[in-house]
Parts: sequence; C-alpha cells; structure tokens
Amino acid sequence: MADYEPDPFPYGVASFEPTSSGVLIWTRVVETEPLLWEVATDADFDNVVDGGWVGGATGTEASQLVTIDDLQPATDHFYRFSLGANRSPVGRTRTLADDDRPVRLGLACCGDYSAGHFAAYRALARADVDLVVHLGDYVYAEVEGDLRAVDPAHEARTGEEYRARYAQVRRDPDLQALHQRHPMMTVIDDHDLADNAHRDGAKTHEPETEGPWEDRRDTAVAERLEWLPIRADGPAGRTGVAEWRSVRLGSLGELVLLDTRLAGRDPQADQGGPDLHDPARTILGPTQMRWARERVLDTTGPWSILVSSVVVNPMEIGLPGRFRINKPFPAGYLIEDGIALNSDGWDGYPADRDRLTEALRERGSGGVLLSGDVHSGWAFEGPSDGDGPVAVEFTCPAVTSEPMGEMIPVVGKAVEKLMAAEHGVAWVDLFARGHLLVDVGPTSVTATWYFSDSEDPAAEARRGASWTTHLDQPGRLEATDVDPEHDSGTGSGAEGVGDGGPPPETLRQRDRTTPLPAPPRPPGVIAAEVRHRRRKRLVATAAITAVILSLRGPRRIR
Repeated sequence: MADYEPDPFPYGVASFEPTSSGVLIWTRVVETEPLLWEVATDADFDNVVDGGWVGGATGTEASQLVTIDDLQPATDHFYRFSLGANRSPVGRTRTLADDDRPVRLGLACCGDYSAGHFAAYRALARADVDLVVHLGDYVYAEVEGDLRAVDPAHEARTGEEYRARYAQVRRDPDLQALHQRHPMMTVIDDHDLADNAHRDGAKTHEPETEGPWEDRRDTAVAERLEWLPIRADGPAGRTGVAEWRSVRLGSLGELVLLDTRLAGRDPQADQGGPDLHDPARTILGPTQMRWARERVLDTTGPWSILVSSVVVNPMEIGLPGRFRINKPFPAGYLIEDGIALNSDGWDGYPADRDRLTEALRERGSGGVLLSGDVHSGWAFEGPSDGDGPVAVEFTCPAVTSEPMGEMIPVVGKAVEKLMAAEHGVAWVDLFARGHLLVDVGPTSVTATWYFSDSEDPAAEARRGASWTTHLDQPGRLEATDVDPEHDSGTGSGAEGVGDGGPPPETLRQRDRTTPLPAPPRPPGVIAAEVRHRRRKRLVATAAITAVILSLRGPRRIR
C-alpha cells in the first residue's frame, strides 16, 4: 500500500449528531482506495468496539460518513480512519447520557473567516463539554471582513464556490481542533446561504442574473451536508431541505433544534413579505410549528431547550428623536416611528412568537431558548405574555463577525444602555466576541459567556457573565458567580465553587478522559495584526469624527 503526499487528511476528522447510543463520524479525502475506520473506548485503540470500511477508489475528493450504533451512553469514544499506511488524527467523541446526569453544551455562531481568527473555537475545543451546538453562519457566502483572504474573493453562489468556503474553514487548525475534540450538532442561518435568506429568496440574490433562488439554495444546502451532516431519519413531516430535529438529553429533557431559514420562513417585512402583524406570517412554517409545539408540551423531562439561529425575544429599541433613520444600525434592522426592530429575528414574525409563547406558557416550566445571529451576548427573561415571562433565553456572541456595538459607531454604548434598560433584558454585551457554555442539571440551567479577541491569533478566552434559571422559577434569571471551566473536578469540593455558584448538579461531577491536544498554531502573524488593528482604529476615528460633526450641524464662519 502506498504512502500519500501531502497529508491525505487535510480536513481532519469530526463527529456529529450524537445520541445516547450512537454518533456519526466523518472525514474527507481523495478516494484512492477504501478507508478503514475504527472506534475504541481508549485513545490507544487497545479496546476497539467497532470498525469497517468506507469509500472506494474514485480518485476524487469526497466526504466519508459512518453511522455508529450500539455504543454505551455518556461515554467517551475515540475514532480514526486509515488510508493505506496513513492514519488520520485520532478524534474524540461522546455519547449523550440516558439518565439525569448533568449535560454541558458549548455554543458558537457567526464564524466569518475573513473577519478574524478562530480563537473562540480554540477555547471551546479546550473546554470540557458533552456537545457543541453551532447556531449558524458556519461559513459566510459574502466577504464581509478584511483580516484574512477568503476563497473565492467574491460572494459564493455556485456549488464549487460554497465548497471552497467549507474547505477553507475546515483547514483552519482551531476549527479542526474543535471538531476533533467534541461532537457537534448544527442549525443553519442566512449567511450559510445568502444574507437575510428566506423561503423565496435573499436580500443579495438577483434571480435575473444569478438564476432561480431555489437552485442556489438547494446547491448550498447540499454542499453544507457534505461537511456538516445530519441524520436522514428526521421527524415526521420534515421534507425537502428542512433541518429541524431533536435529541434527548437523558431524563433531563430534550434539545429541540428549530430551522428558521429553510422550512417555511416568509420574506422579511422590509423585503416584500406579508404585513408585519399578519397572523399568517411565519418564520417556521405551519408543519414545523405544530411539531415544535408538540416537543415543547412533552413534559417527560424537566427541560425543553429550544435552539433558534435567530433571537426569539423582543429586541425593539425606542430611540431618541434624532435617530429616526436606518444608517446607524446594522443590516436586518428596520426603524419605524422611532423604534429599531430586528426584522430578521422573531421580532419580524410576531404571530409565530405568540404561538411559541403560548406553548411555553401551557408547558408551565423548564423552557430555555438558545440563540445567536446578532453578534452580541444576551440574557433574557422572556418571551412574555400578559402573565409575565414563560422562558429564558441565552444568546451567544459571534466567533469573529463584527460585534453589534461596532456596527453602530458613536451610539453603540448608548444603544447598549437602552437595550439593557428594556423590560426582560437581564444582561447584554454588544462589543465582545466569544462562545457560550450552558450547564443543564435536573433543577437548574446555567449559562456562562467567554470572550476572546479574534484579531489576535494567539488570544486566550476570558470569563464574562454567568446567569442561572431554576426550574421552580420559570422565566426568571439570577446572576451567578461560578466558572464552569474551573468546576470540572469530581465531588462538591471542586475548585472554583463559591457561595454564589449554581447547585451541585450543574457542576462537572464525573471523571473524564483528558482531551486530545489541539494541533499546533501556524507561525504567528502578529505584526500584520497590529497593522490591521491600527488601520481599523484610524478608520473608526475618522467615522466618529464625521458623525460628531454631522450632529453638530452647519457652523457659521466668522
């Protein structure tokens, strides 16, 4: 058997869609001969529990996906592929629990390769989590940043161009480390397709010159599934390219992954869709909404944890009189009558939000929402009805994409204060990038934000805020003072546990195999990063000066 040069596994390995008894394992190679795959309970592969062959000898590059079943619950497993005499990196994955032991989720979203380095992915790779949930915008069809060159250098529209996007991010060592260390489940968002995508089109798609939207959408989704697979046996009623599904978190409840892009989203109200308050207006589509209601009303576990790529809670901002135009706000915001409205989130689909709120009220307790998209961190008490909040929502910041606060120069801090004062907002940070950890226990759920500098390729994460909701106080949050990354020991004496920490069941009280080391970083480019940050400061200073001068109005020359 021949050796292959260069590395036959340029994209590393990954695992997806874990359950209590199985998982999908993945790699991508040029098929020169079938690949041997192996799964073991130890990193040295002394105890191989499954194995076989996959792929062929087509001579073309292709993704290889293997469905593994009959594994033990809540157990670390190790896997690898062999192509001839060459072996892939060893991946670690983990099955979910089938009992009430705590579950830790790691959340990430909005990883624009052009906008920065994947420091948040590297930090999340090093964290002790059971499952990573990616909330969307894994790739960006558009080119929005200028820190790293992207392939191609223009907006992706064809299958080959979307493939190049995925290939580029999957060659990044920090994202490879994340996939090598943890299993992942994903939901899709607009930039994975095109900006502000919906059922019938997208803001940046021009059918007259680029062809039918359905062709582009289906091509983008097909390519995505080559790199981010999901299980084919979805819920009854799921058809076409839709990706909604759920998975049990043992006896703690269910993780419900909603599809807010492909399943039936009407166009945004400012893009020719139905009237904003039309009761038929939908972000999920009727079939998915009925399914989501059924999942919410399943009370066989204490928690119903719903994943939405976009924010569910109201993000309407009453602005001072002079801010009556769209200019200071990022794309996706509609400003009417002095109110800034996130038309791309559930704010733009109030009838569907009312339907989801009604289901959460009927459930009674245990409703938790996880979201991303808005490039900022949030803790909400809501959504609410006339009797108060029915759930809480934790929103994950972006990995690299421009933070919301930087999208609104000069008024960013003022808007942050306005948002923090809104009813239902417990905490908000509009300026930091990073990731989110969510600890799920029998009686409480705790979210902890971590922030990292995506412009520094060697940046380390720092802990931000931490908020907890208790099962007996539905829709309510309390600030907590505990760092999950320092609470991973066994027993109640784990280092870092303070008087203000969450209940014991939210802490990591089990032994875990030491995670595999992350791949080494490539040679530093610190000088280039310093020059880039200096240019950004100069541009920002110029923009702020221009806005201040415009607010002052004309000056009389004496």
